Amino acid sequence: MKLVLTLSVLLLSACNLSASLTGGGGQEHTFNPTYKVRGVEHTMEVIFTMEGRTVVGLTIKTGGVNSTERAKQLAIAANARQYFLRKDVDDIHLPQSIGEEVQLTGVLSEILEELKNDL
Repeated sequence: MKLVLTLSVLLLSACNLSASLTGGGGQEHTFNPTYKVRGVEHTMEVIFTMEGRTVVGLTIKTGGVNSTERAKQLAIAANARQYFLRKDVDDIHLPQSIGEEVQLTGVLSEILEELKNDL
């Protein structure tokens, strides 16, 4: 299972895949959070495309330093869509965990608060 997951991540990374939701030509807000897992620092890039206060696009690009963390970032990118797309930022309420990614859900929650303050 771990080998299949690793190969999947490598294949997706090789294709430079990012979980992307495309919408109209709105204003972009980019965030580059960092966080630590077992003492190792990881990053990712989160780009919101906004029309007013409504999220019309979301791109999450992986930046994990190992395949396991990149896989987690890809998973949350795929699963976060339902919470953001076509919603007013004030109406977005994230659960404690999107999928099994409690830490990354916390990172997205912090970014959401920053986004609300930027608008």
